[in-house]
Amino acid sequence: PNDEIDRKRAAVALNHADLFITEGDMANLCQKAKVSSFSHTLVLSVRNPEKVLETLCSITGDRNDLNRDSAVPAGLG
Repeated sequence: PNDEIDRKRAAVALNHADLFITEGDMANLCQKAKVSSFSHTLVLSVRNPEKVLETLCSITGDRNDLNRDSAVPAGLG
C-alpha cells in the first residue's frame, strides 16, 4: 500500500513541483528512469540531507539558513 501512495506522490510531484524530496529508493528509481529528460522537477533523496539543505538554500537565496537555530523562530532568538 505505501508503494502505491509513493507512486502517486511522485506522479504529482513530477508534473507540478520544482523539487521532489523523497525516500532513497524512489529517488534512485527516478534517476534510473531518467525523469530529468521529461520533467523539470529536481528529485532529491532524504538520504542526502546536506544536498537537500544546500538546494533549499539556493532556491530561497538565504545562506543564513545554514547557521540558523531551527528551534528558535526568526525574530525571537
